[in-house]
Amino acid sequence: MSNFKIDVMRNLYSLSTKVLALVTACFFIGSMVQAQETINWRGSVSTDATDVQNWDPPTGMAGNHIRVGHIGTYNDPENPNHPIVTGEEDFSFVSIGIAGPYHFIEEDEDGIPTGVEDGPYGPGQITFSMADGSVARQEGPNDTHAFPGGVLIVNSGEVNFQRSYHMTGSPEAMVIVEGTGRATFRDFFGIGDRDQNVGGNVIIRNDGVIHVTGAGRMIRVWDQFSRINIHDNAQLIINGDNRGEYASLVANDIITGGENFYINYYYQNELNQTFYVAKPEGTVWTYFTDRLQERAEFLVVGEAGSEVALENSDVVAAATNFEWKYGTDPEGPYTNVLGSSTEANTFVPTFDESGTFYLVCEVTTPDGQVTSNALTFVVGSANLSLTPDGVQYVRGEQIGAEITVTADQGTIESGEWKWSQTPGVGYQSFDPVISGTSISPSFETPGAYFIRFEGVVDGSPDISSEIRIVQQVWDAGPLNLTWVGGVDDDYHKATNWNPMAQPHRNNIIIPVDVPHYPVFSHGVDTIMGGSTIHHTAAVMDGETVVEPAKSAMLIIRGGETDSLKWRGNVDNFRGILQVESGVFVKDQDLLRMHSNSATVNVTGTGVAIFNQWGSNNHPNLMMGNSNAPTVGGQVHVSGNGKIYFHPAPIFRFAVDAEAEFSFFTVSENGQFIFQGNHTSGTTGYITNRRIRVPEEHDFINVYDHVTDYTYVMARDLNAFGIEQTGMFIMPILTDSEVLTLVNTDGLSEFTWKHSHSPFGPWESFTPEVAGDAVTVQFENIGEYYVVAEAGDGTLSSNTLMFRIIDFAVEIDEDGGVYTLSVELPEGMTALGWQYKSAEEANFEEFELAGTELTYLVDPFDFMVSDGVFHVTYLGVMTDDAGQDVQLLAVPVTVTIADGDLVSVVLGQHSTSLGKVKSLNVGVYPNPNNGTFTLNAGADSYLVEVIDMNGVIVDSRKVSGDGQSITINQKGIFMVKVTSATGVGVSRVIVK
Repeated sequence: MSNFKIDVMRNLYSLSTKVLALVTACFFIGSMVQAQETINWRGSVSTDATDVQNWDPPTGMAGNHIRVGHIGTYNDPENPNHPIVTGEEDFSFVSIGIAGPYHFIEEDEDGIPTGVEDGPYGPGQITFSMADGSVARQEGPNDTHAFPGGVLIVNSGEVNFQRSYHMTGSPEAMVIVEGTGRATFRDFFGIGDRDQNVGGNVIIRNDGVIHVTGAGRMIRVWDQFSRINIHDNAQLIINGDNRGEYASLVANDIITGGENFYINYYYQNELNQTFYVAKPEGTVWTYFTDRLQERAEFLVVGEAGSEVALENSDVVAAATNFEWKYGTDPEGPYTNVLGSSTEANTFVPTFDESGTFYLVCEVTTPDGQVTSNALTFVVGSANLSLTPDGVQYVRGEQIGAEITVTADQGTIESGEWKWSQTPGVGYQSFDPVISGTSISPSFETPGAYFIRFEGVVDGSPDISSEIRIVQQVWDAGPLNLTWVGGVDDDYHKATNWNPMAQPHRNNIIIPVDVPHYPVFSHGVDTIMGGSTIHHTAAVMDGETVVEPAKSAMLIIRGGETDSLKWRGNVDNFRGILQVESGVFVKDQDLLRMHSNSATVNVTGTGVAIFNQWGSNNHPNLMMGNSNAPTVGGQVHVSGNGKIYFHPAPIFRFAVDAEAEFSFFTVSENGQFIFQGNHTSGTTGYITNRRIRVPEEHDFINVYDHVTDYTYVMARDLNAFGIEQTGMFIMPILTDSEVLTLVNTDGLSEFTWKHSHSPFGPWESFTPEVAGDAVTVQFENIGEYYVVAEAGDGTLSSNTLMFRIIDFAVEIDEDGGVYTLSVELPEGMTALGWQYKSAEEANFEEFELAGTELTYLVDPFDFMVSDGVFHVTYLGVMTDDAGQDVQLLAVPVTVTIADGDLVSVVLGQHSTSLGKVKSLNVGVYPNPNNGTFTLNAGADSYLVEVIDMNGVIVDSRKVSGDGQSITINQKGIFMVKVTSATGVGVSRVIVK
């Protein structure tokens, strides 16, 4: 790769007396990506990046790979000519590379390097200066991450990166967002490299914004290399609650305001975003230490409020006293002192009167006093209590949790609920007026509202504290709701979550230590990808378990039409998802099982469905942390549970068969159900112990062409079942091997049934097949499943699959000369002709007939003067388990007398269904021209003539032998005879 970069640089900056010796930038990953063009900055005309003459080849940036070299004017490296992107139209590019610093080695007049260095020269640089509202989007495949060594500047418009941006190309790598510019990183925003060898720097100033849309996806910020500087009104926004994750970066001045600013950060729950902003040195900033957004705090008289504090700044560092005081006007004066300290810059306010108050901290320094910003506190009556009393979020047409007012002392005689959009002031009545002691809040227009109760208690007016209600649009972004379970286990109750909201379209967080875990019980609901189910590892003292491991749990216990959908990318699943009834659906993106404790249990009548991940050929269940996982979750299905995979292949199963992570188990009547015929894949999972069954169980691994699903189940080897296993390939009208039963204690009256699906519906054979040791045969080609049923309705724990093929010896007669032939079914390999005498039990190789698919019958080949012989053909096929199965075609009967060929007739086959008597059916002449005589050896019987598609073309009841049958079409037919004493079948050919 390094040689490639040096060659590129030689081409870009060919100086007559200099050679480019070192390139410290890594331009881009996947530099030889095909299809789109790679365009290199030349700057031969101007700095205008929209002028195609400045690029090589001369084409536009849209849809291409952009490469920005170290300098722009090649003949004068002292005066770089860097590209500037302007314009009002949105456009997309595939990838970007920005080169790092470099130097040349001098050449002598003969072009030989002298070893003398010239440089270094600065890194490459590109500036986006587009119209406000315009967006340049990097949109490329997985291998188009950026690894720049140079400088990216955005001073207006937006640059939006779909793939990761890692500043690992050189220590000079930098991102500057200024003016009204905006940079959005939808994947990882890496400030340094993995090994802490290099890192870049970030500057956000003026009104610039950097937005990292993935929670925790600003990574590798190394103290020894990097700083993230935030100045003026600029903002760093990171999705998710990152108050704890990046706190040390602020404390250690890695996220810093530099000399003139200090950093304030907070989490805004409504947006699910953490903000990092700058405050000017010389000012003092008060904040709530929970690091939630600035807000009005609602208290009652005498109640301690949330802790507040001052951000670290030069003023705070020089302070000699902190005095906390409040007033009734946000602009002051602040005359009521609540407390003071010469050291501590934190405070917990408590008010002894009701009203709306504004709290500040007056900081005394050697240079004078500085007053902080004001925080709002709305203090209500201590006598009126609201339950519940926390902030509520109401989405769309939802109704908020009911709020009830009670008087601690006295009786509420009258009153009404009022609302305002400004805390503490401007209250007005609802229309119509809402009186009484309870309210279920809901507002038509989205926004923040405040409600309170104004009433009369024992003849005296009284006002409650206030409650904030946030009315959201239906498709508002997800909130982070933490399960507290303070009321009961009802997932649907807003009062069981903090903040209070119904979980629909929100991120839910389920801790380990709660009174009970949430139970989803009804309806159709959706939670989002930021949801978390927690797990805590065991606490050990040597080999002694001090505290056992604990897993939080989300339980689905609904009806068959109730479903919970988990949408989006799930990174923090550590506990247990238990589906007992109802349906769970994983939709969009991945459920990442990146912990050994991550567990999905589907039991009872529960159903789980894992759908396709984007355009990838696997479902959105990821079973490990990499393609060769070192950790991974587990999935269990039991009871009558079902888990569907659309499509079939499982993503990131462990490759080590002994790994005790990243595996499935199936037990009882549970089913893993894979879309399509995935038996080869499931066989691999079973062989590699990625799917497991309990001891004394075996696997059922079967594809059902009726449903187009592959099923993996567990079979109890101690349960009632069929002794034989696997699949059978047989020609039509051929007896199977004898089928027997096991574990029949307490059962009797066994019958055998068949279906085209391993799950039925089951049909009885005609005539009925009964007993504990039977043979079966089939009249038509196709795939069949056979089950045994006891008299009490108990079905065998396994079924047998039969693949019935058309494989029979055919006869062609011409003037007394007979030619035998066979047509091999698809997938069969020919082995050769076989024969035996009528008295012998087994066929043997017919060497004189050979292996060709046709054989001209010669009586001398049989080496006898008299005898009756059966002639067949042997072939081999491979079954679904990969085993070779040898098959004999339906034979013909050859009769020889006095050394001459007397007859060659189609074989007569016993139906021998179970213990039913076989009738000796005779058909002659055979072949014939449409009319033949039938002998059945029975007094009264049903004759059915069946074509090769299984269609009955003639059916009649007759008595006695010598029946004349006429068929008015050519072809091969089966003649089936059914009497009170038995059944018989023969094949007939009509020419």
